[in-house]
Amino acid sequence: MADDKKKTKQRIKPKWDINPYLFLLWLFRKTEDDIINEVLRGYTMGYNASSEVAAMANVQGILQAMTDDCFKAVPKMIEKAFLKEMGTGATIETLTGSQNVMIETLSDSLLGNITGTVVTTQETAQTLYNIARLDDDIFKQVILENPRYNALMGNVPIYSAKEMEGYLRSHGVTSFVDKAGRKWSLSNYCDMATRTQNQIATNAAILSRDEHDLYKILAIGSTCDICAPLEGRVYSKSGTNPYYPPLASAFGKIDVNGSDDLSNTWLNIHPCCLHQLAKYTEGGKSEEQIQKMREFSSFESNPITNDPRTKKQIEAYRTKERNRAKLLRELRKKAVKNAME
Repeated sequence: MADDKKKTKQRIKPKWDINPYLFLLWLFRKTEDDIINEVLRGYTMGYNASSEVAAMANVQGILQAMTDDCFKAVPKMIEKAFLKEMGTGATIETLTGSQNVMIETLSDSLLGNITGTVVTTQETAQTLYNIARLDDDIFKQVILENPRYNALMGNVPIYSAKEMEGYLRSHGVTSFVDKAGRKWSLSNYCDMATRTQNQIATNAAILSRDEHDLYKILAIGSTCDICAPLEGRVYSKSGTNPYYPPLASAFGKIDVNGSDDLSNTWLNIHPCCLHQLAKYTEGGKSEEQIQKMREFSSFESNPITNDPRTKKQIEAYRTKERNRAKLLRELRKKAVKNAME
């Protein structure tokens, strides 16, 4: 009974104007599931010229519906993340012109990333249809050896309908291939982009509330080797404080030779980073405390090449990542098993 209630809850569609963040995460998973079902329906029934055209039209329709919903929900999500940090009573009308520009820029950036996946997703679907309609193994092998197929599918030979279903249920539909050659499914890539941009909007709002210059990246316990040397330090938002490093150096500069202000930064340490910012002031602290924080924050006296984590902390993070990877593998195996039964 409890499992049935849980499944029912998971199927509830979040309202895009009430909780756009959860709505978008729900939307990406639903879209990918709809595309997989469409591909498998045609793959099982077989293809001819007319049915393939109809199937691709259906896929395009599914992706267009996702895109239309994103253009409603993404700006609302960024707006809500911004207003949450502005405090009680804040509205879009009370924001400054520059803050509204930030919201628009962040929204456009995320929408660009999401809509950019549509073309690759359609190419993946078309590739799958090409395999489905070929009966001769010789011609199938030609397709399978095509570099573009390798880029999208990872040189995975798929022949039977069950094999196709097992692959798609466990790997999803490729919508993005990064510089390292890693293949991102539609839901995984869009989830990552949305989570990241939501956090960036939060950081942008915090940093734009007033002219305060010093901020601390708070420690969150178990963390990765990228963030570990950066957390706990104090940074200068303007990049002009002589005692603290520019915040742009922690977030990463878009142009490594460019300015040290926030216009030249990604506003986040890495995708899906969970680190939070907090205002810092030297007021009320002793000279010894101030000097200690300055030395700790300095990249010269405390290089960021040094991993400050203890062996216990490093092992705790690795254990967390191993458990996460194990859970993902188990979920994929379960999906494949269900598909093959």
